[in-house]
Amino acid sequence: MTKRTPARRSSGVELIRTVPALVRPLALSAALFFLGLLLSACSLSGSRWYKDGRGQADFDKDNLECGIIADSLAREESMTGAGIDPQVRATALNNCLYRKGWTNIPPNPASDTGRQAAPAPAGLARLEQGKLQGLCRSFDLPASFSLLSDTTRHLGPTVVQSIAFARADGVVLTFVFQQSVDRVFAEIDYPVAEPFFLYRRGREGRPDSFRWAAFAGKIQDGWVGGLGAYLFCSPRERLTVVVTRPLPEPESKPPAGLRLSKAQHRMLADFTGQSLVWLKGH
Repeated sequence: MTKRTPARRSSGVELIRTVPALVRPLALSAALFFLGLLLSACSLSGSRWYKDGRGQADFDKDNLECGIIADSLAREESMTGAGIDPQVRATALNNCLYRKGWTNIPPNPASDTGRQAAPAPAGLARLEQGKLQGLCRSFDLPASFSLLSDTTRHLGPTVVQSIAFARADGVVLTFVFQQSVDRVFAEIDYPVAEPFFLYRRGREGRPDSFRWAAFAGKIQDGWVGGLGAYLFCSPRERLTVVVTRPLPEPESKPPAGLRLSKAQHRMLADFTGQSLVWLKGH
């Protein structure tokens, strides 16, 4: 039986650690990589931004300029120079905004009665008796998965709730629920960034409602494969699902023109098929 112990609080959010000690770190690292890429793409890291006497138009101008600078710095720090390191980008973006005078600290209501700090965001999804319900979808979770984390935050005008589960064999399942007040989510393909490469891509359901990409790559000292999908609930609501698993080291040199060995290809093909069947069923 897995012991449930509350983890330390981080930014006011309590993480519930229920994951067996046997969980392998590689697939978790891959899941966190894609989560970081998604969150950094939302253009803000942390709470809302404030600057005395400045409004949304002023922030948009500074954020655009800082985003260009952050992209350049993150690309220089990436493994290949071709991709963008999401963690480096988020840090560079924050630092640039701080230098321009923006802060995450709301103004003091006593000194500025016309502005109030935003309340803590409410979650967009809930987990009850092995079923995860949020936005337009409901997912039955296999009993073999344990809750890893559940965090909710504001990213500008968007509320983002990320929930992660893990299995003892290293499979990690991550959900990201997004709901925006004034942003429309473009129905785009699911992105794959370095150090991962695209394995397969497709669409399911009605036109543009469910876009997915299977990927693989080497992160840290091991191989990871997985599948990510965008599920579009409405123009202002999007659900992202990412499932990853460790892959074996190549047992031989991949065939000419390919990047995966035969064993890796078979395992990723099976994993992609099983993941798609599970997603289509929800």
